[in-house]
Amino acid sequence: LAKAGKYDYSDPDIKNLPLSGKTGTESADIFVVDIDRRMSNEEIDQIIDSLGLVDVDIKELLALGAQHPDIQRKGPIVARDSQWRNSDGRVHVPYLAGSESYRSLNLIRLDGGWYPNGRFACKRK
Repeated sequence: LAKAGKYDYSDPDIKNLPLSGKTGTESADIFVVDIDRRMSNEEIDQIIDSLGLVDVDIKELLALGAQHPDIQRKGPIVARDSQWRNSDGRVHVPYLAGSESYRSLNLIRLDGGWYPNGRFACKRK
């Protein structure tokens, strides 16, 4: 899935994210929820829930990046439903990032809150 996105860089630890047991193809509308101030995960949860949405997983994030390669150039997009705990015990989630000339698939720590201009990939409940 990451290869289909043709990223200039992919964090090597992406392979540690668990994948669901589902196979085949699925269709889902993906929404990108933007925030305009520093927020905690709990605040993000409340916003997403109030919109009738849930976080997407790594497969859905990668499908979004492959189908809409320029979307991450406008700002990073996080998928909080796929999580990996590294050897120091910190939980990381995947995100797409980019600029005018560069696209990447990265991991970011889940703790500590989110900065303004954060964007979260979601789907309907």
